[in-house]
Amino acid sequence: MAVVVGREDLIKASSIAAYLHGNAGWATRVATNDISAIRKLRPPLSHSVYVEFGPRSHAVVIIFGAIQVYTPSPQARIDLRS
Repeated sequence: MAVVVGREDLIKASSIAAYLHGNAGWATRVATNDISAIRKLRPPLSHSVYVEFGPRSHAVVIIFGAIQVYTPSPQARIDLRS
């Protein structure tokens, strides 16, 4: 998606490619935090991805409305308002 919206430089400058190829030490894990606010934004039994960019970027992936995966992401220094 970042490439589609013209942010391919974010992907190239980050360690996302290394992670996708199994060469990075990201701390992706099953999420145990309360994500009820995110769950209210999506239909039941759906796949959803919530991404937050900033100094502490991260994502929560919900699979089939049940399995939660937390993924810390590289720091983003972009202004998405422009």
